[in-house]
Amino acid sequence: MSLVTDPYRADRFAFEAMTKPADLVVRSSKDDTAHCWHEMVPGPHELVEAVDVAQSGPVTVGHVRFEAFASRERARPGHTPKRNAMYKFTVDGIRILHTGDTGAAFPEDYLDRLRGEVDVMLAVTGDRYTIPLDDLQLAIDEIGPRVVIPCHYQVRKLTLPGDAWIYPVEAFVNRYPAQVRVWTGTTDVTVTKATLPDELRIYILEHAG
Repeated sequence: MSLVTDPYRADRFAFEAMTKPADLVVRSSKDDTAHCWHEMVPGPHELVEAVDVAQSGPVTVGHVRFEAFASRERARPGHTPKRNAMYKFTVDGIRILHTGDTGAAFPEDYLDRLRGEVDVMLAVTGDRYTIPLDDLQLAIDEIGPRVVIPCHYQVRKLTLPGDAWIYPVEAFVNRYPAQVRVWTGTTDVTVTKATLPDELRIYILEHAG
C-alpha cells in the first residue's frame, strides 16, 4: 500500500507535480493548498481528513490506523490561524507522527498520548509560520522518536508571497550534535523495524523539486 501525506499544490510552489498514484492520501488541512491538494495525486485514492479524525476519534482505512490531534497554524498579526491537525499512523509496524502545520507548543495531554509511542516524526522545521523551534525541540525530547525527518523548511525552489520566508533546515538540525545528523544525499530513506536506530537520528533528505 502506498500513502501520501499533505500533498502540495505544485503550480503554487514551482515544484514538480506527483506522477505516481497512491492508495491513500492523508492531509492535515482541508483549505490550505500548501498541505491539502490531493487532486495532484494521480488516480483514484481514499482520502483521510486529519481534522475530522481529530474530532471523531481514531479510524482505520485500508489496514492503516489513524489518530489525529487538533491544532492551528501559528498566530501572527493580521492573520487568523487556520485549523489543521497532526496525525499518527502505523505502517509495517513503524509508528509515524506527521506534525501537520501545527503552530504552537504541544499541549501536555498530547505529549502524554505520544510519549514513547512514535518511531518516526515528520517535523515541520521552518519556524516562522509553524511551531517555534524551541517548542519543537522540547516535543522531540519528550516524545522520544528514534528518527526525525525535517520538512516544511526553505529550499531553493520554494517561493512564498510578498516578503514571507521561513528558515532553512540548518536552523533546526544545527541544534543537535553532528553524530545525530544524517545527510542522506537522496530524496528518500527506508526505515524498518530492524533498521530503527537505538538513539535519535535526524535524516535530512534532498528535496525532490
